[in-house]
Amino acid sequence: MRFVDMVLNFIRTGIDFIFDLVRQVLAFFLAQFTGIPWGNFGSQPFWKQLIIILAFGYAAYYLYSTARTIISATEGLLTAFVSALGAFVRALAPILIVAIGLALILWVVRNVNISWLP
Repeated sequence: MRFVDMVLNFIRTGIDFIFDLVRQVLAFFLAQFTGIPWGNFGSQPFWKQLIIILAFGYAAYYLYSTARTIISATEGLLTAFVSALGAFVRALAPILIVAIGLALILWVVRNVNISWLP
């Protein structure tokens, strides 16, 4: 059990690190984005405007491809979850039948007194 706790703690630490890194990158991006003088964007040199437009196109393309990857992974995750849920439902009926049978047998053992049997 301790090994499982260690593995779960390792996974949790890794996920926390990844999300913290993403948060820092997004904070840096937002700081740079808000630092652009959007009020006089038209008065900026053409090459700066072009670089900004290309950078946003680049970012939009990779965000789109990342979103598609996440959606397909979520699709697989949901499929696996539904399969596991279906297996659980299929196994539930025999488990309930066994549990009811054992409960009845134990009830008979505890409550029925047949004195003529040795």
